[in-house]
Amino acid sequence: METDYSAVWDYTLLKMARPDIYRINAFRILGIPVTASPKQISSHMRKLDLAERYGDIQHVKGSILPLDTSHNGDARRQAQQRLLDPELRFIDELFWIWPLSLEDPDDGALAALVRNDPSHALSLWERHEAQGSEASVSTHNLAVLYHAMALDMEQMDSGANLASKQEVERKRSYWQQAFARWRILLNSEGFWQRVEQRIRELDDPRLTGETADRMREELPKALLLINAMLAVEAADSDDHKDSAFHLEVIGNAGFDDRIAQAAIRRAIAPTLQRVRTMCVHTMEEVNESPERGNELARDLIAHAGPLLRTLDRFLTEGDSTRESIHDEVALQVRSCLIAFANHTEEWREALAIAEQSHSIAESQFVQQRISDDIETIGANAQYLSCWFCGQDPDADCAITVMMYGNVQRDKGFLQTQVRWQYLPVTVPRCTRCRSAHRGSKGWRVGGTIAAFFLAFVIGFAANSFWAGLAVLGAIIAAAHGLAAATFPSGVKPESHKNGFGLVEDMLAKGWTIGQRPSDVS
Repeated sequence: METDYSAVWDYTLLKMARPDIYRINAFRILGIPVTASPKQISSHMRKLDLAERYGDIQHVKGSILPLDTSHNGDARRQAQQRLLDPELRFIDELFWIWPLSLEDPDDGALAALVRNDPSHALSLWERHEAQGSEASVSTHNLAVLYHAMALDMEQMDSGANLASKQEVERKRSYWQQAFARWRILLNSEGFWQRVEQRIRELDDPRLTGETADRMREELPKALLLINAMLAVEAADSDDHKDSAFHLEVIGNAGFDDRIAQAAIRRAIAPTLQRVRTMCVHTMEEVNESPERGNELARDLIAHAGPLLRTLDRFLTEGDSTRESIHDEVALQVRSCLIAFANHTEEWREALAIAEQSHSIAESQFVQQRISDDIETIGANAQYLSCWFCGQDPDADCAITVMMYGNVQRDKGFLQTQVRWQYLPVTVPRCTRCRSAHRGSKGWRVGGTIAAFFLAFVIGFAANSFWAGLAVLGAIIAAAHGLAAATFPSGVKPESHKNGFGLVEDMLAKGWTIGQRPSDVS
């Protein structure tokens, strides 16, 4: 079966498009030119190993933008391995400094970089660029150097010190200069002819003329992917300012919006996968331990929540990918709470989790399913506490509210037949509240009876209707006052039963409190 090297190349290029692309560059680490032959590379490695063995390495002689990793033997050997892979070597060559002429590698700009004088190198290349350098090499070198300096600044900014306004502007300028040159290179036929010439020199079946075409096509996406990854990394760290900075760089890079969106979606793919993996692991655990469903749901919300907020910065509301991942988390939380509630019947805990999952869901379908759950769980949760004080209820102390509805009247010749449905709604109540309600009713009823009796006696004895009426009012008022004074604090009156959730739901549906319609005896 013939290998599709173009597909492999696309994967390799995009895989290498990462913020440290210049810090893992083999030519930068080893301090050798891109024209170095395998024999020259081996000789250079032996010299470096000997120098390291005898403690004589202060810096890599002749290196451009030297790195601390240049002093590390393992890093150098990894760089050497990269150069043995034609694809990786070709990528490292593309993203490093080229000599202006293959025939005459001496370059004043390269010498300036070795002296750590990038400003002089930039001015020389800009002069060559204005004059039209061979194969746009000066433009390529400007793109690479500005790009590398911008990413080196990103590396420094990732430390504890925040970049100053001047540094941010300098970094923005580097990005603008780099992308301006990369855009020019994409349309430079001379540059791509030199790329094809280098492919022929490497003479490897994995690198063909089609490789140059694929590189030219995928390069914009690879470049924007670096900034997209930096934007996602900043968002993960709640550095919204830096995240917005890189989104701005992407927007101003001058490439097609579709390419920018493709780069952003590739950059967020690992975050999407992390969230999906969390959901799978949670599902496996809740299947094994349904009694831990509440704990697993809360853990999923706690860990997936920040990742969802990161994704929301890059996916607009209504985006199918954003909606799908939000719903996936919400549905997994829902599965946890259903398993937990069915196993433990702890409806109050399930209700709190259901409300959180509703805020996560984005599609109307999933939101409605969770809303239905909340209604059902809420109804069940109401029976877990006394409606009048919130304490644990006593089944023997519950109070009933009779309701009727769906009244139908069928008119006959001589009479009208009335039919209706009735529903006894049980309202949970504790022993203390039942005693309070009975005591309150006892004062009011007993006081009223005593008032009528004494009013009659006193009114008759005094032969005065008004005297009896005054006694009646005074005793009834005193009885109601005593009922209120002796009623315990924190307990709602018995009439509060009409505000119970199911009662209110039935009232909203047209039902009425009572056993039967008023016109039915």
